[in-house]
Amino acid sequence: MRFKYRHALVVLSVLVAACASELSPGNDQPTPTTVATAAPSSTAPVRDVVDSDGVRVAITGFLSQGRDGVAEICPGRGGPCPGVLLVGGAPSLDDPSNMVRLIGRYDGRDVIVQEWSEIDSFETDFTNPCGVAGTGFGNPPDEALTAVDEVVAGLRDRLAGTWWDSSNQVMTFWFTGDSVDDLRSQLEDAATDDVELCIVGGAKHSEGDLLQIQAALDDVIDFRALGVQSTSVDIIRNMVDVSSELLDEPTRVVLETEFGDAVTVHAFIEVLDGRIADLPDPQPAIPGDVELATQSTRGGGGMDALGRFIVMFDAELGCVYFPGDEESNNGEPGTGGRTLPVWPFGYTAESDPLRIYDFEGNLLAEEGDTVEMGGGFVSAEFMDVDNDCGATGAWIASSPPVVVIP
Repeated sequence: MRFKYRHALVVLSVLVAACASELSPGNDQPTPTTVATAAPSSTAPVRDVVDSDGVRVAITGFLSQGRDGVAEICPGRGGPCPGVLLVGGAPSLDDPSNMVRLIGRYDGRDVIVQEWSEIDSFETDFTNPCGVAGTGFGNPPDEALTAVDEVVAGLRDRLAGTWWDSSNQVMTFWFTGDSVDDLRSQLEDAATDDVELCIVGGAKHSEGDLLQIQAALDDVIDFRALGVQSTSVDIIRNMVDVSSELLDEPTRVVLETEFGDAVTVHAFIEVLDGRIADLPDPQPAIPGDVELATQSTRGGGGMDALGRFIVMFDAELGCVYFPGDEESNNGEPGTGGRTLPVWPFGYTAESDPLRIYDFEGNLLAEEGDTVEMGGGFVSAEFMDVDNDCGATGAWIASSPPVVVIP
């Protein structure tokens, strides 16, 4: 059972550049440092090659070692994770911290690697494009920019972004249109002598236009089907970034038709032949016989509070719950209501006695265990599950449970 958020998607308006695994058409794309067929890795064993009728996909992420040291690919650094196991070959990277893009056939658990490319890690470059340098150090001088900000407030229809080059002590103002001589004069006249400005044009989209596109995305693409985790406005690259679990070509076409090159999607798994609906269901190592509420994406929740709970099983309802709720979580069974645990992606459970496993099949908790988990509470209005186990709210996990001794 996948847990679904009702209007609870994390939507970011972070106006900075993001690490990108793929870029939409029309934008500069990273040059792979290595392109090759899969080669054995010297650091991690791989699964034996088996016949597969899996879907052809591209998977972009970071290599890690899963259960028994088997090579896997994860959406982020710091594995292990509920990743995809590599069958028949694993890339041997020049830099293990680099992102890698694998192409192969995916059956819901494994990918038979056919091609791969190593992608250099992306770093946001805040260097001003004017090639100038100011004096001083630290944060921008607020008082010196007060009058400048007042001028910029009247130029919002053309403003694409503003950022501070701390290394050179320069504030950059980027505008749409090629001619910015009149804007440069206004801003430089408003600035004091102790701040250096860089005023440039050439942006395709204003920041305001990108914010409107970001707000319209939910009406154009199916956030739930794609497993969208976040959206953000990237002022350095002048586009809207979408981070998702899945992507397919029909979705790319829709986005390009609607927004041109203003939107890019960074997906963990991209279907190359077919649609998202053609993908097989994820296959955890231990299927289990108890239905759990789990997150629908490997990226998981973004809340980072620390909760302590007792794992309980309601045999009559066939579900797992935590005693207590957000208002009265005292860890005692039978008091203060119930909280529905929403476990990380791919978790399963077996009954008699209750045992909780992660995607790789590692036993993490049993009935009666006291566990600590990162995450946060959401109220019942955001719950959309078939079996809420009598809970009035849910705990959205952002980390695996750790059994503790009270």
